Amino acid sequence: MIKSVNLLLQAAFWIALWLVFNLSAYAENRPPEFYWLSVLRVVLFAIYFNVVYFFVLNVYFKGKKIKFYALAFLTFSLFLILSYILDSFILRPDLMPVRQGFELPDGVAPMRVMQRPWLMMMMPPIIIGIAIFGLSAALRAFAELEKNKKAAEEAERRRLETEIALLKSQINPHFLLNTFNNLYALSITNPAVSPAALLRVSEMMQYILYECSKKQVLLADDVAFIENYLHLQEMRLPPIVRLKYSLPESIPESIQIEPMILIPFIENAFKHGISTKTECFINIEIKLEGFQLSVRVENDVLPRTTTLNNPSGMGIDNTIKRLDHSYGEKYKLTKTMHADRHQIVLIIDLS
Repeated sequence: MIKSVNLLLQAAFWIALWLVFNLSAYAENRPPEFYWLSVLRVVLFAIYFNVVYFFVLNVYFKGKKIKFYALAFLTFSLFLILSYILDSFILRPDLMPVRQGFELPDGVAPMRVMQRPWLMMMMPPIIIGIAIFGLSAALRAFAELEKNKKAAEEAERRRLETEIALLKSQINPHFLLNTFNNLYALSITNPAVSPAALLRVSEMMQYILYECSKKQVLLADDVAFIENYLHLQEMRLPPIVRLKYSLPESIPESIQIEPMILIPFIENAFKHGISTKTECFINIEIKLEGFQLSVRVENDVLPRTTTLNNPSGMGIDNTIKRLDHSYGEKYKLTKTMHADRHQIVLIIDLS
């Protein structure tokens, strides 16, 4: 499509140039051969332009400078020779010889052929040749600049896609490790609920394996994944932990989101906001208004503990990188730390 448009634009340019040559003054005094010969002149211009653009400058942009200079000199010389040959037949109106059988208009006297100096004959082709070469070089340089810019953008896009894929591959095992640790603890403290917990873990595994490889998933599916996770946590939490959560009841299927981009913030609250010794709370609220999704996670601030099986920080850091890449200025993340309470509010425009 782009090549066709460029071809049409170039054809329109050369036709317009031909009209400039042939719609000037004294057009009525020119024999018909003049117009056909001027077509040859414009065709020569077009051929020289395209040879320079597609062949000579192509050598230059490949870095073969010596070959480029040789080809530029050769094509320019050939252009001058052909222009000289054509110019021997296409004279200015005041130098145009009168053909036998061609009648001049009343009041116009026949003029004899005048010989023009060689330098005068060569100056117009030299100036025109330099102008055509310059125009071709400028357009090709602009095209190469755009080509390199698009190539750089494509390389950056592929690099970011690779980085996001790596971030996802890090988050999924990280999350699964914590989930299986929780399931193990639940099987010890409350064996009766283990079958229901295993069923929810199975659904979560299915989501991770078959959906998380996609760039976008249904928001409803991601929220269902979070709901399974919260039910699983409810099964294992001690009575002194107060968990409250609110999820959207109805989510249009047209709304999509990056997979597993919300769960790290929720998981982080359980990682750092629960205790088996003192009363604590976790409040989670996910709301959808139109295409604006808001997530608020609030939990008690407890002394930080570190375990070998539960590394912290990787999920949040990777998630923020994913948010930057996928949503840019369309998201806002606010973290608030009080004396005894930690809160994060994430707002994403999913339109």
